[in-house]
Amino acid sequence: MNISLYYHILEIGIVSEKGKQEGQLWKFGERKRLRKECEFWNNIIECIKREMAGEDAFDFMFDEMDKMVKDHHITSYSWIVERKDELKKAESYTECNSDDMDFVNCLLTELLHDLSLEIDKRNGKNNVYRLLAVMHNLPRIFYGEDLLGGSKTRITLEDAIAFSMLSMTTEMKGKYRLKG
Repeated sequence: MNISLYYHILEIGIVSEKGKQEGQLWKFGERKRLRKECEFWNNIIECIKREMAGEDAFDFMFDEMDKMVKDHHITSYSWIVERKDELKKAESYTECNSDDMDFVNCLLTELLHDLSLEIDKRNGKNNVYRLLAVMHNLPRIFYGEDLLGGSKTRITLEDAIAFSMLSMTTEMKGKYRLKG
């Protein structure tokens, strides 16, 4: 499967959640949904790794995405699930730098770990949405042919890091040590 499709789905989910922040306090069920979605995003990264190792992870990812749609009514994925058969047949491929991919996947995994810790905090909502803002451009590094529509295009690693740093606090910049 086209690796860029995995990154595009990841970016769609992150951007969708990033735009849902309402207020400073957690709403009923919000943390549960975010925990599940965080787990799903980690699964996408694992699927990318499996695909890079030559293993087919397409059906697993779509099964997980379908569960997210059914269990948590996440509409940002429902239209993608409906196109599963069409997307599976897509033959496009995007060349990705494996060192950049390893770096971004590790960074996303670390950010998702911190996100899950913040979700568990009673007063962690602002930090959760800040972390989503930090993450949302990172998947765009690996965009290829746009199979899911939209106007976003591929960006460089340097641009993605610069965009991420704009959303970081001073403490975060020290922790994640990104080069601008």
